[in-house]
Amino acid sequence: MSISSVNGVASTVSRYRFVAAGGETSLTGSDANGATLSYLVGKEEVYLNGALLVRGQDYTGTDGATISALTALVAGDTVEIITFVPFAIPTAISSATVTTQGDLIVATGASAVTRLGVGSSGQILTSNGTTPAYTSTVTGTLNNGTLTGTLTAASSAGTSGQLLSSTGTGVQWVAAPAAGSMTLLNGPSGTALSGSSVTISSISQSYKNLLIYISGVATSTGGDLYIKPNGTDSITSFIQVITSYSNSGYGNNNYGLTKGAGFQANNIGVFTINNYTSATLYKNFTSSYVMNPNGSANTVFGTGTFNTTSAITSLLFVPDGGTIAGTVLIYGVN
Repeated sequence: MSISSVNGVASTVSRYRFVAAGGETSLTGSDANGATLSYLVGKEEVYLNGALLVRGQDYTGTDGATISALTALVAGDTVEIITFVPFAIPTAISSATVTTQGDLIVATGASAVTRLGVGSSGQILTSNGTTPAYTSTVTGTLNNGTLTGTLTAASSAGTSGQLLSSTGTGVQWVAAPAAGSMTLLNGPSGTALSGSSVTISSISQSYKNLLIYISGVATSTGGDLYIKPNGTDSITSFIQVITSYSNSGYGNNNYGLTKGAGFQANNIGVFTINNYTSATLYKNFTSSYVMNPNGSANTVFGTGTFNTTSAITSLLFVPDGGTIAGTVLIYGVN
């Protein structure tokens, strides 16, 4: 018998060596090296002093633990037994189990599998603790990650007009801001002015007035800063600015932060736009800001009207040349 005749359940070849004391007709138990004889019935080879014996003629092996029916051995005879140790080959999973690119094979129980079809675009793989599945809904806690898509509150959907608010440890639905309330719309720390222009868009339409707070304004060319509603110059507006420098003038569709002798690092401005969500009325505005040109503080006041009936949904901050710096906070006021 050759190794090539061993079927797929055999894996490891083991060798046992017995030295006869004389008269033995069977061999079993521990060999000369202390190993206990164990063989795969029908797949063993027995050698007497190097000569291969014939199974069923020169010996008998039927129980996997004893070689018997030997001609009585002579003292000093050497018997070697080569055996093939079996192991269980796992059941192969048919490739036909999966049918579509992206399919997964999942267990349905002990020694049982099935196909889990690939989910649709954007779905994620989740588990209910027993069965995996693709879903578009995320439940549980998301830590240190970014969630995009639809946000569903765990408790309820709230009622019409409510807003989602933080409690410091979670979120809750609360009533819309009451009259007189003020909410930072571009929070939590405002918007930095930089580059040649900055647009703040998607301004909430849930309030009556906008309050714009600007600080630390600077322009690289020493020019003026303008605030343009909806980023357009097509609306004719009147602006009057009264300062200790007698700076006054007219502008086109903008608030003018006229720097006079120059913006200083500690300048502060407050601007109010009334009825900014109205689609039928013009929008009045007022301005008040403090500059410190030439070492002396100066207060600047201004009033005017944006001649547009369109709701203001964005604000463009742009200098009349160069680049800008500073910080803008926009509040909604009821």
